[in-house]
Amino acid sequence: MAYSVFPNTGREEQANVFWKGSDKILKLFTNDKTPAKADIYTDYTIASGGGYADKTLTAASFNIAITDNVIIITYAQQSWTFSGAVGTVYGYIIVTTGGSPIVLQAQRFDIPQPTSNGKIIKVTPRIEDKSEYPLA
Repeated sequence: MAYSVFPNTGREEQANVFWKGSDKILKLFTNDKTPAKADIYTDYTIASGGGYADKTLTAASFNIAITDNVIIITYAQQSWTFSGAVGTVYGYIIVTTGGSPIVLQAQRFDIPQPTSNGKIIKVTPRIEDKSEYPLA
């Protein structure tokens, strides 16, 4: 079998098409879950109440760069200020818009965040792709 590689320029273009092709949704989850590769949307309990609202991540605002053969996708910091408790927030997911959401990324916080009136949670989405294979 012949050897195949995806050059950085191709990987960067794939990331641009995928992440900048449509808006995504950022959600906080409240179940004590460690993300896994086989996860689907229903594996996560999304925060609700207490002033919580999902955040739309505008496609054009994703930043994509290559550093040491790693594609790094970032987005500006997002924050939530709670008006009441929604339970403990364990992390966040980024999902597709429309139809049945597909989990694109899941991140568990190092320290779970309990919520209460006035509590602020900040998230700076960051995805690192170290593979040499296509994103799609």
